Parts: sequence; C-alpha cells; structure tokens
Amino acid sequence: MNPRRQGMTVPCTVEIAHSAEALYAHVTLDGVDVGPGDVVEIKDAPCFVGFGGAVKARRTARVFRAGRLRRLWTRWSAFLALGHLCEVGFDKRR
Repeated sequence: MNPRRQGMTVPCTVEIAHSAEALYAHVTLDGVDVGPGDVVEIKDAPCFVGFGGAVKARRTARVFRAGRLRRLWTRWSAFLALGHLCEVGFDKRR
C-alpha cells in the first residue's frame, strides 16, 4: 500500500466469537460501504477470545479506497478464482 495515500477514519464495531456453536469475526463500519480492492485497518482490534467467549467492541478503522486499476484487478482475479472453485467442485472424473 502506498504510504502517501490518504484514508478516511470511521468508527466501527468488532464482533468475535469462539465456541462450539460459532467461530467468527465480523467488522461493521459506520456509514461506509467497502468495495472490491479497498483496504480496511482496524486500530487496536481484539485478537484473542478464549473458547466459549465472545467480544463486541467499538474501535476506529481506516479505510483506503482502491483506484480503478486495483478495483478492476480484484474483480478479475475473484472471477477467475470462482471459476476454478466451480471447476474443481463439479469434476466427474473421480
């Protein structure tokens, strides 16, 4: 990432759970939609939750918008990866 590139700072909610029923980590940004190729950095995000625990915390995030070329590259590479998954998932040669 280009260190000179400006990002916007937004508040966010970080939710993490680690149990027999659920294992997830979600970030919800307040008032910002993230697109293909965008980068989100969470400041002081909780990184460990013991088994059976859950954490919901308010933090600050920096969102760096992707340029046209990076957005196009991200969409193209995701399309190729999806095609590869479909090809492997429905292969009848076994």
